[in-house]
Amino acid sequence: IMAGAKVLYIFDFFAGTGYDNIGVPGSPIRILTKIKKQIDLIFQKKTKVHFCVNEYDANKFKLLQESCESFLAENPEIGRAGVELHYYNKDFVELYDQLEFCIGKYPSLVYLDQNGVKFTTDKYFLGISQKPTTDFLYYISSSYVNRFGDTEEFKSVLKVDMDEVRKKPYKYIHQTVLEYLRARLPKESH
Repeated sequence: IMAGAKVLYIFDFFAGTGYDNIGVPGSPIRILTKIKKQIDLIFQKKTKVHFCVNEYDANKFKLLQESCESFLAENPEIGRAGVELHYYNKDFVELYDQLEFCIGKYPSLVYLDQNGVKFTTDKYFLGISQKPTTDFLYYISSSYVNRFGDTEEFKSVLKVDMDEVRKKPYKYIHQTVLEYLRARLPKESH
């Protein structure tokens, strides 16, 4: 917990169902588990934690709510500590525009595990990276880069040098993408 922070925001914009099809916890349940491990500190510091979870697909959204509510019922100390879950069933673009004012206004963690690379555009990537007191995790599939990196649709969002990507073994694709993204960051956000 950030020293002295009284309010924290965590955003999982592509939350999924909470668990995969064989019962392995997904990001929302993993984040709730991490919150649970910090519950004493949350109580001690009297910190208000807002956890915003979003899933666009209506069927997945229902499962997401059920998964999170079940986890909270099994771990009531999370609610007693003042942790609030906010559920959203919206398109990322619409929800991001709605919630962007919170990102950086309060210490924030933004988790983006999209299916593809559509939201690595400057509006989101650079916008989030320039927010004060904000950390973010961006997940980009190496297999997507490998398979679609030469397409115009992909290049319009993520302009990774595919010649550089192909010079290295497949297992190093993520390093090339990271170097590209890091080069896009303003110096003050490193």
